[in-house]
Amino acid sequence: MIQPVRLLILTVLCMFAIGRGWAAAESSGSIHYDVVVIGSEPEGIAAALAAAREGQRTLLVDEKAEIGGLFTLGELNSLDLNLSPDGRLLNKGIFEEFYGSIGRRTSFDTKRAGEVFRSKLAAEPNLTVRLRAGDIRPIAGHAKVRALEVTGSEGPEYITAGMYIDATADADAAYDAGAAFTFGQEDFRGSRETMCATLVFELQNVDWKKVQEVQRQDGDPNTGADAYSAWGYPQMKAYRPADHGIRVRALNLGRQEDGRVLVNALQLLGVDGTNPEQRKAAMERGKRELPSVIRFMHALPGLKQAELTRTASSLYIRETRHLVGEYRLTLEDVLENRDFPDRIAFGSYPVDIQRSRWGPDLIIGNPAQFAVPLRSLIPKGWTNLLVASRSASYDSLAHGSARVVPLGMSAAEGAGLAAAYANRSGLTLQDLAHDPKQVHASRIQARLNDKGAGLAPIPPYKDDTRSHWAFPGVKWLRDRAVISGGYKNDYRLDEPAEASSLWTWAEGAALASRKQEPVIPETIRTKAKLARSDIELFLQQNGWPSPKGAGVTAKHWQEDTVVTNGLLYMIITEAYR
Repeated sequence: MIQPVRLLILTVLCMFAIGRGWAAAESSGSIHYDVVVIGSEPEGIAAALAAAREGQRTLLVDEKAEIGGLFTLGELNSLDLNLSPDGRLLNKGIFEEFYGSIGRRTSFDTKRAGEVFRSKLAAEPNLTVRLRAGDIRPIAGHAKVRALEVTGSEGPEYITAGMYIDATADADAAYDAGAAFTFGQEDFRGSRETMCATLVFELQNVDWKKVQEVQRQDGDPNTGADAYSAWGYPQMKAYRPADHGIRVRALNLGRQEDGRVLVNALQLLGVDGTNPEQRKAAMERGKRELPSVIRFMHALPGLKQAELTRTASSLYIRETRHLVGEYRLTLEDVLENRDFPDRIAFGSYPVDIQRSRWGPDLIIGNPAQFAVPLRSLIPKGWTNLLVASRSASYDSLAHGSARVVPLGMSAAEGAGLAAAYANRSGLTLQDLAHDPKQVHASRIQARLNDKGAGLAPIPPYKDDTRSHWAFPGVKWLRDRAVISGGYKNDYRLDEPAEASSLWTWAEGAALASRKQEPVIPETIRTKAKLARSDIELFLQQNGWPSPKGAGVTAKHWQEDTVVTNGLLYMIITEAYR
């Protein structure tokens, strides 16, 4: 913890630096735009297009030399679509424009994606794109961005705007400006550990017809294939990497126009995606591992002749910072299909928590449809700054669903339109966030709907889990990634509990609540099913009483003849909560 005197010194130095930067901007003159978007990820492109189409003089600025970010540099070419239960595409507007331009393919050609993005940006007369911009540093104070200092080969220049949108993947500009963030999984685990990174790689000589045949006929409901994408080959989990910080998951394959295939499967653990040296080292580790990965793949049908042609030029980083915004989207918001009056985007992708050094891949649950509020893009207290990327104000578990690009592009379009609306109306983002009657949100939604966003209220969806007597235990444990419901939201509440579940869930609950590791009697570790006597022994050895009183857990403890998962959820929750 920073001592008070040191904190005062740091505050004074920070204000001095801000003052000098702002004075330099004023004295040297500055270039002014209505809206400045920092970062040319797909989300940044959507935000810039939305603002420019509203007549705003807009700048899209990036240090990188190429637009498209994760799609063109990270080479992630398979789309994680958000669909309603009846199969409707939930992300419309600018995302659907892009989707249509690539042929509505589930996987796309990355070069074609870059061409589509460049064409759309070039078509907007109000939009200036500036790449290779050099170092970009915000000058900010009192929860307001005053200017951007952009330092290139010819020295610094200053850019001012009415509104700023940080669309960098890691929200670098907002972080540098002083907005508050959590990092990785520290919001529920107290750890900066993040989901794994991935090095996407490309193969040639893939027998795509054979790949399709195998994935469609293997009898596994979680595998499949279409003309452009395939997801399967769970045999890859048997691969034993030479690097202990690498894992390989089942393959996600995306076919390009030249017949080559991009592969998302190589998991790199323990990578801080905001650290350039760690990113570089992780890429080298991944490249060293790939030859043996390819040799292992040669045993799989359709991949017997596959050859490595290249790797992506940047890593696919799934998780780093999480903004502390005017509203923080929670796991309950996602899995309970919540709507918001200031909705600007919808999601429905499963809560996909990829492997970390803390644990395996998990599908925590699978929402039907949830909304993202505008407030989740506004840093808490800030007046002219939005964050439109996977680093927006989502809890780390909610981010497992909300991080996907189609949702991000829809939210970013909302950010661009909100910035334009605020500028035209002479309002700050705080005015939008704290409008008690949500008049401004309604107008922004109406404008988005004029452009085809489809932001209708979410219909009610049935959720039997919420009505179960043990739902409080489900909620507490899944909020800490101790249990997962999978793609079917099946928490097996009324099934007999297994002995292995007791120690797995108890140890997970202890870790998540930062309490002492539980004592697990050896007699329990060797059993299959749990008996009441096993639970009594477990509670006794850990110094906890058996459930008593008039509560619902005590009632089921007294009346049920079988120890179900639901009863075990509640016992563990009440022990550790």
